[in-house]
This record gives sequence, C-alpha cells and structure tokens, in this order.
Amino acid sequence: MYEDSLTIVQLRQYFFCPRISWYQINSYSPPKENIWMRQGNEYHEHREELLKKKLLKRFSDKDVKLSYRVSVYSEKLKIHGIVDAVLQSENQIYPIEFKMNPVSKTKGIIFQMIGYALCLEEKYNVKIEKGFLVSGK
Repeated sequence: MYEDSLTIVQLRQYFFCPRISWYQINSYSPPKENIWMRQGNEYHEHREELLKKKLLKRFSDKDVKLSYRVSVYSEKLKIHGIVDAVLQSENQIYPIEFKMNPVSKTKGIIFQMIGYALCLEEKYNVKIEKGFLVSGK
C-alpha cells in the first residue's frame, strides 16, 4: 500500500531542502536514530500527556475523542503519514501536529498539515477546514 506513495514528512522536507527528500526516497536504508529523533520522541510523549490533561478540562462536557499517532493514507494522492494527534467531535475532525521549536508556519509545515487533512478527509469522508499546530517547550 505504501510502496508507491510519498510520506507527508518528505513533502515537508522538500520545502526545506529538496536534496534531502531525494536522498530519502532513493536511499534504501532506514534512517538511524539520532539524538534529535530521541528528543523529538520525548517531546511528543510530553505533549501527549499535557494535551490529555488540557482537553479533559476543556471538553469534559462534550463528546470528543483524542487519538495519538494516527496512520493516514490517501489512495488518490499517493501520500501517507502519521498524524501526531487527531481530535474528533460529533461532526468535526482536527489534525494536531507537535513541533518542538517555536516556529513560524513555514511552507513545509503548512503542506504537512494540508497533507494530513486531505488524508483524514479521505479516510473519514468529512471536510476538514482547521488543524492545530502545537509548538514550544
């Protein structure tokens, strides 16, 4: 299913440096875990815990579901990825992306969020108009 599709992170990476994307696509070895990957994983775990606490307070009277590390795929666009979190209410779905550094909304990050939203639209057959970028330490 994923052999003929691009990862959404590769799309984001392309806007930063097209050569990195080319290398990732044409390299047949998986990336080795490095200190930045470990820091990113720890950051995501920390953000997940904070988000659980804050959302429980904010939406305690509403019926919402919060899922983490949701796999998404678009057959139509041939892209796939893992959304950091997805917030679902009765009739709306919001992709949530965690970024460790307080960043401006770069073109790559915007396209990453759009990619996740398009995959979620295809998966759940709903229109997604908003997503959330959670950044900072």
